[in-house]
Amino acid sequence: MGIKQKSFLEALNNKGDISNLITFAIMCAVLVVEIFVLEPEDRKYNLLLAFGLFGFAGGFTNWLAIKMLFERVCGLPGSGIIPMRFKEIREVVKDTILKGFFNDEFLEYYLHRRVPAMLESMGIEDQLVAMINSPEFDKNLN
Repeated sequence: MGIKQKSFLEALNNKGDISNLITFAIMCAVLVVEIFVLEPEDRKYNLLLAFGLFGFAGGFTNWLAIKMLFERVCGLPGSGIIPMRFKEIREVVKDTILKGFFNDEFLEYYLHRRVPAMLESMGIEDQLVAMINSPEFDKNLN
């Protein structure tokens, strides 16, 4: 089975693509106005051109960076690094999580300081006393 091609509308279902398209359209429209309508002295502080140009440049470079992480791009070294080194990346993430969250210091801090404060804020003790003192408790206990 081949890769399914996206239609134009399906491709625009992404906020990043929509943002890139809008900033590209703004950039092109302002460039046309700058070249054909405005006089040279009126072009000094065109913030719309800056908005379109920098918005599109930033959006495009972000898109390219994400694409390069997951897919090989012909002629660009380092592209497709996640599929190529998936096992190594997975091991590093696993080791980081295990060292960060499941070490003795963190667990001791969490269990001795955070859990009691969390239980107190939830009012567990009051709820247990109310449940034990209820008439249904004795019925269910037998």
